[in-house]
Amino acid sequence: MIPALRLAPTDHVVDFGCGSGSLLDVIHSRIEHYTGVDFSPDFISYAEKRVAEAGITNARFECSQIVDFCARHPAEFDIAVSVDMAGYLNDAEFERVHAAIRGSLNPRGRLFLYMANGAFWLERLKKRGLAPVSAAPYSSVRTAPEYLELLRQSGFGDVRVSFTPHYNALRRLHFLSGLPVVGGTFRAKVLVEARR
Repeated sequence: MIPALRLAPTDHVVDFGCGSGSLLDVIHSRIEHYTGVDFSPDFISYAEKRVAEAGITNARFECSQIVDFCARHPAEFDIAVSVDMAGYLNDAEFERVHAAIRGSLNPRGRLFLYMANGAFWLERLKKRGLAPVSAAPYSSVRTAPEYLELLRQSGFGDVRVSFTPHYNALRRLHFLSGLPVVGGTFRAKVLVEARR
């Protein structure tokens, strides 16, 4: 995902649903400032401790609901990132949260949404109860066209989609994603770039 972000040294990046702030580990030296937002005090506390121990000085974390955070930071960020968060939102929540995220971006700002692809063969099996789900399963795993439509309804324009391999051993199957007819079922992760 990192090459797709096209980071610049002056970028202010906000990471929604940041968890422990692992994205910061790979981008802090490439940007001006990072802000991590999560509603979990435990995640925020752990992230702050980790960053302090690493000596990273261009980052801060805030424990907040996304909509409230965005209302306090209008048009502030160059890039917003959402990794594996959208699957926990129903459609109405998705639109409300992403409309708020759009408002936190400056006029040339971009959102990058990275999520499981509902068309991926394993996600299709999970939906039918034919494969095990994680201890904290997503409530809504969508296909690329569904993500695009929801982002457009949230006010985003110029929405582009690409696909990436799975992050575990299943990534070895990604070469099958180029096959005619069935290739789409081997595209594990959706990476969406949407301009404000």
